Amino acid sequence: MINLEIFFTFINEQGKVLYFKERLFLEKMNEDPDLIVLREVEKFEFTPYLIHSTSWRYEEDTTLTLTYIALCKFEGKIKNLNFIRELENLKEPAESTPLKPRPKKINEVDVLSHAIKHINLLTEKNEFNHLRKLIDFSCLKSLLNQKEISGRLL
Repeated sequence: MINLEIFFTFINEQGKVLYFKERLFLEKMNEDPDLIVLREVEKFEFTPYLIHSTSWRYEEDTTLTLTYIALCKFEGKIKNLNFIRELENLKEPAESTPLKPRPKKINEVDVLSHAIKHINLLTEKNEFNHLRKLIDFSCLKSLLNQKEISGRLL
């Protein structure tokens, strides 16, 4: 089985990271997952700044999960979503090591923290300089203030 996990992520006026997760179960991979994610963003009528495939993971039940982050503009309609959560602490799993990079347990905050790390890295590289123009300054400032999640090198 293949899961497609999408973290719809927003930075509000106070610089807080808000998100909700959607998980789609795909019987088989007969369509480009990028197109599926784009369709989901359109379904919610969000304005995306950036959509990025951040990771994949194998789960013990033999499921393969593909993870995407959709960093979207914080707009009025988002304030009314009752299922949106605030990400209070960014972190990554502590049990991974250079020779065993996949921890036994990975939770939602671990995955989202890793995805935000990807966004940070992309916006810091000169070849992705155009992303800085796509993202509101307040969003970029909030992401760059979260550098403590830079992770470990393998």
